[in-house]
Amino acid sequence: MFFQFLTVRFPHINGEAHTFKFASNELLNGLLVTGHNITNAATDGFHRQEAVQGTQLPQETGAGFFGKGVTVETVRRVYGQFLESALLQAQTQSAYLDAYGAQIRQIDNLLADPVSGLSPALQDFFAGVQDVASNPASIPSRQQLLSQGASLVARFETFSARLTEMRSGVNQEISNTAGEINSIASNVARLNQQIMQLTTDDNRQANDLLDARDALLSDLNKLVRTSVVQQSDGSINVFIGTGQTLVLGTQTYALAAGPSSADPQDYGVFYLQGATRVPLNTASLQGGALSGLVVHTLLLQVVFHQQIPLVLEIALHVLSLECQQLHRHSGDAIAGGEGRGDGTENQGNDQKG
Repeated sequence: MFFQFLTVRFPHINGEAHTFKFASNELLNGLLVTGHNITNAATDGFHRQEAVQGTQLPQETGAGFFGKGVTVETVRRVYGQFLESALLQAQTQSAYLDAYGAQIRQIDNLLADPVSGLSPALQDFFAGVQDVASNPASIPSRQQLLSQGASLVARFETFSARLTEMRSGVNQEISNTAGEINSIASNVARLNQQIMQLTTDDNRQANDLLDARDALLSDLNKLVRTSVVQQSDGSINVFIGTGQTLVLGTQTYALAAGPSSADPQDYGVFYLQGATRVPLNTASLQGGALSGLVVHTLLLQVVFHQQIPLVLEIALHVLSLECQQLHRHSGDAIAGGEGRGDGTENQGNDQKG
């Protein structure tokens, strides 16, 4: 109304009034963008936006072209592709190390505990063996050895039960992580659909939807390393592993967890192609919490199938040697000889015989 009043009462300032009108409108648009930036300063995943201004087309007159002010051509998102890619790469590696470290610390706390770990139990047992070897006729020493042997067996049983629980827990986490990946992939595909509908050209983009989609990609990279291909219609395609498609425009593909072929007690990750389950190579995942969990299952397989049997084999071998030594000492004590444990008395008896 104000501008209409001016142009009616003062026709000669019609052009100036329009210029002032455009300038005030664009100033208001700039304030709206600034206010949007301020209110979302603490919003996760938000990227600052800026109003890109351009010159209005001039008005042609007999005296020449007169400028008509300014216009906002678009609202641009301040976004650096290189920095975002570097951040995603760091996040996926950090998530891998965190997931793997959290699991490996459980094994370390279980086996390497200075009080309830494996080493104290073995040391106590063999200390008892040495005590009996030194005092073979001592009944308390023998009873103490039997007690320590039973304690060592109980400790191994506890370790086995706890490692089995860890296995079950890791399997559940792998299954949950695969489900989270599928859920995020579905949300990315949904945002792809909305962005495709709202994006008309490169100068008109749904900035807030792009931020929401980038936030989902950040969450997804914390679970599994991805590669992203931008499409001309505003959508993105997301790939994992050695090129397996997770999101293709508005279409999604799923992952599943299940018993692996190497050891049915440990879960692996499978890529679903219709009714076909294709196992994913652990090395191809290359990062993210899922990769850390799967690598940990391989470590548990080594612990169960190699390290624990090796420790038991060594312990039994040492125990066998100690029992042989103990048997010689006991025989000497029963025979009434003092016995130094080095076999010299036996050699002397043999020579006398």
